Amino acid sequence: MNPQNLDIKIESVGGMGANLIGKILGETAAMKLMLNATSFSSYGSEKTGSPVTAFVRVRNNHDTIIENTPITHPDILALFHQSFLKNDGALAGLTTDSRLIVNTPLGTEPIRKLLGHDTPDLFVLDCQSLMEQHPVRINMLMLGAILKASGNEDWFLAVLEFAEELFSSKEPETLHNNLLAVRLGYEETVFSKGISAEKKELFPPSRQISVFGYRNTLPGGILPSLGNTAQNNLSLSRNGYIPKYLPEKCIHCGLCDTTCPDMVFTFREGEYNNRRAMINQGPDYRFCKGCLRCVEVCPTQALVSQKDTSGNLSGTHGADPIITSEAFYQENVKEGGLNE
Repeated sequence: MNPQNLDIKIESVGGMGANLIGKILGETAAMKLMLNATSFSSYGSEKTGSPVTAFVRVRNNHDTIIENTPITHPDILALFHQSFLKNDGALAGLTTDSRLIVNTPLGTEPIRKLLGHDTPDLFVLDCQSLMEQHPVRINMLMLGAILKASGNEDWFLAVLEFAEELFSSKEPETLHNNLLAVRLGYEETVFSKGISAEKKELFPPSRQISVFGYRNTLPGGILPSLGNTAQNNLSLSRNGYIPKYLPEKCIHCGLCDTTCPDMVFTFREGEYNNRRAMINQGPDYRFCKGCLRCVEVCPTQALVSQKDTSGNLSGTHGADPIITSEAFYQENVKEGGLNE
């Protein structure tokens, strides 16, 4: 793979920082390596939990980049969440010559089984595990993984230099943690050679074309395709943790509801300490993006932080955890969003 002629696509959701690392990749290539580069992102409704795709083009300094369109056949495709493996739209344009990066705890072989017989070069990184061990964020870990997949060590070193300049005005801890994340992503990413008998396209871009248009759209303008927010499932926007509700400790003070930015908590009329009161029913995980403000404000520890496994493809439910999946709603959300 030519490191001076790369098309990179990053699939993520709002709030995880995919747009930032796309900018870092593009600006580092242009300012530090003197290559031609562009980067931009495609947003949905521009809020946390909505799909976001970042695009980065890199060319040698003799090739002028004159296009500013989405990348349809990426050389490197980075998936911020393993759930994107169930989305043909996210995988569209992937070929057996591409390099695929997946944030997953599953390892390479289970991912190959999900993709099918022919697979591209595969890079996997367990961001959740690294985030539990170190004070790092997923986007900088994925940045390190993308640099590993690019095969360009000079780009990796240049990004470290650029990041040091970018975060130099921040707290020393912020600078240290971001540089640490890039190094961890680069060093901990596991590579597995692709398996294919021939060069071919695995997921044609034509699969992204909707069968609905302005003439035949459904009443009310409902979009049935994956990625819309019809069912308000924000599981992909979470960074690995959700609040677990312990009703026996709850005093129904309502502080969690007051601090929650997304109206996650529901209350019903009932009785508490022999008096009529509004009784907390706990969080509705369809709306929860895992900010854990409720955990911080709860005075009785009736809400505690717990690892979120609702989007784990290896879970027991076997549901498709993409944003609006009906199966995910029925099998996970109604059970509290936890695969226990």
